[in-house]
Amino acid sequence: KSDPNYQPPFEPKRDYTGQIEIEASLKLGYEMIKPGHLVNFEKYSYDREDYRDYKTLKIYVHNDLNDPEFFLKIGSDTLNYYEYRMRISQGRPLPGRSNWFEFEILIDTFPALKHNRPSEARSRYFYSDKGLLGRFGILGNPNLAEIRYQAMGIVNNSSGTISGAIWFNDVRLHNPRKETGYGVQSRIGLNLSDFSTFSFGFNSSSSILGLPTAVTNSSCSSITFLI
Repeated sequence: KSDPNYQPPFEPKRDYTGQIEIEASLKLGYEMIKPGHLVNFEKYSYDREDYRDYKTLKIYVHNDLNDPEFFLKIGSDTLNYYEYRMRISQGRPLPGRSNWFEFEILIDTFPALKHNRPSEARSRYFYSDKGLLGRFGILGNPNLAEIRYQAMGIVNNSSGTISGAIWFNDVRLHNPRKETGYGVQSRIGLNLSDFSTFSFGFNSSSSILGLPTAVTNSSCSSITFLI
């Protein structure tokens, strides 16, 4: 549904006819999330996506007063993925766009983490804290050339229960490589217009909630969780 308080992270462009192009965010509403619990939405694709031809992945995230930690997962499934985490307020503030932050994730950090993790950590979740660059994690044996699973969400890293809403916008692969020897089938994934096919879960459980509506022009699709 539409949110009257919605402001996009950038000025929408106009097409060749002068009409404003479609621009939308996904609003993730949450209520009574306990400390240490998480809320996330997931997407599964039959066709693989190849991220090897790009150096960075960018995303806009709109913060609320709780300033939770947001995360992004990419991989083949829930047992084989890379993960990025960062408190929202540590992103790059967008000038003139209240509470919007941009994150630039260095894709090469993921395979480096996979290569350098201890052998005893290969059967469990392992992460490396890169300070201002964020926290990078890995579970299983993900492959950047075989991306079929994506997830985004927030973690309550405070000491109390929180309620609020976070917006996500314009997740895109950026900075294509000029070197040879990388995959030639790269496709930009995580299209927010595809979120009608996403499923939702909470607190690392197996419960799944469906998204009732798709993203529409100049609006925020939303889902609210109560735990």
